[in-house]
Amino acid sequence: MKKMTGLILAAGFSSRMEAFKPLLPFQGEPLIIRQINTMKDAGLEKIVVVTGYESEDIKNLLGNSVHLVHNEDFQKGMYSSLLSGLNYIMAHLYEETEGILYLPVDYPLVTKDEYLKLHEAWKEDKNSFAVPVFMGKKGHPLLIPRAAVPLIISNTGKAGLKEITRFYENKDMMIRVPVNNEGVLLDMDEKEDYELLQKYIPQPFESTFDKFSNTLYLVRHGETVQHREKVFIGQYDVDLNDKGRKQGERIEETLGQQSLENPLYISSDLKRAVDTMKIIAGEGDFITDRGFREINLGSWDGETISYIKTRYPNDYQDRGNNTLTWKGHGGENFYDLRYRALKSLVKYLNEERDIVLVCHKGIMEAIITFFLGMNLEEKNRLHLPKGSLAILSFSKGH
Repeated sequence: MKKMTGLILAAGFSSRMEAFKPLLPFQGEPLIIRQINTMKDAGLEKIVVVTGYESEDIKNLLGNSVHLVHNEDFQKGMYSSLLSGLNYIMAHLYEETEGILYLPVDYPLVTKDEYLKLHEAWKEDKNSFAVPVFMGKKGHPLLIPRAAVPLIISNTGKAGLKEITRFYENKDMMIRVPVNNEGVLLDMDEKEDYELLQKYIPQPFESTFDKFSNTLYLVRHGETVQHREKVFIGQYDVDLNDKGRKQGERIEETLGQQSLENPLYISSDLKRAVDTMKIIAGEGDFITDRGFREINLGSWDGETISYIKTRYPNDYQDRGNNTLTWKGHGGENFYDLRYRALKSLVKYLNEERDIVLVCHKGIMEAIITFFLGMNLEEKNRLHLPKGSLAILSFSKGH
């Protein structure tokens, strides 16, 4: 890959892991060696590794095989290490670099294919970022255009790189590259993650969906208690009102007229969904799964819209302009939501049973658009009021 430089961050304390991540063995070799070899397999000849904590150990292991940059301020966090790497590239590899393939060291399942796909897509617009997406959710590595590096280096915002990528995304300069590897989303922060990823077996998302040949009944919970002012209600828990309970009764009647085949009842664990399910399932058992919660709005959840507009006017406007991709204040965006919903749904599709799922508008939009082959941008074409029922019938492969 000519004119491309790899950048791996391996400077942190690894405090939550309780062991130094870059040197941990992963499937037979130190993790940092694995990441370097993967980049080399993809054709990257120039690779920069940023060190900090335990830098001498990494230096002794790698020698002169890569460009080593020591971040004296590594204790300030990942962004300081990113800046160290970018400053080095600008000073020493500028003419040889048009784009930078950036990877935190703790994404062990990234393969050469992701680097190649990012580079191929990015060649069409070398001023944009490029990012792999699995089931719609953004992951790593991130391809940073050289043109964006001065802006990143000069950025003093608290959000760090996210502030820059959000700026580019708002300008429609973030190329989303679909990949089939869930590993672009899976990092290892803690010992449990490390152990699980070493034994990771790829989830057969597409094949599981294709094999499902029953019926999926999607129910949006009933109407909820109204507030004096409009509030952000994502994962904020609210109760059903009388109308909502009656809507649940009508759905129970409708489902009773269907020829349900040994149905499996599943509900979001939020109260408005659980209470709707209790009406529908009657005395029957059902499963609650937090993966089917409504979108997480972070610290905005439960706050009045008027307060948010006054307190965060720019963020509120940005969210309105970029409804699908915007996230902040500890929340998620609609692509994150879709990945979460489908990852949860795939767990139940091997049951060879009809499924009744009580959930929320965002979850229904995510699932329906996926199975109908619609772009998530088209979700507003769906009319899914509270207390509504959508029926998706499948045959194998369809």
